[in-house]
Amino acid sequence: KFDIVATPSKRTDILVEVNGMNKKVSGSAFRISGQRAYHHCTLLIDSDLQKLRALLRVRPKDVTGRGVTSVPSPVINLRQLAPSLSYETACEALVDAFCETYGEQRVPIEELELASISQDK
Repeated sequence: KFDIVATPSKRTDILVEVNGMNKKVSGSAFRISGQRAYHHCTLLIDSDLQKLRALLRVRPKDVTGRGVTSVPSPVINLRQLAPSLSYETACEALVDAFCETYGEQRVPIEELELASISQDK
């Protein structure tokens, strides 16, 4: 729809090629705890990349965790590649692509209490 060719990386990022260089437009984080699985994904549509770079400039010894080590990557906003792209049109395109790939399935929305979500079983 927006003529953006994107490919997944081995680290579950989404990359686009710009002038022969891969640039990251999306990253993900996962966690499995007990019987629960958590997934978080970002999508750079029209972010302030200067602020992003400043916030991510952290000395490795200041960050501790049990997850996968972070690897700095060059990034780009999708809007730089498709100026007509907005948050709304990106969401529509993602839903359309998902339904095209996996079939349209309606899933009931379930309201959950925060306390029950935060307790791993």
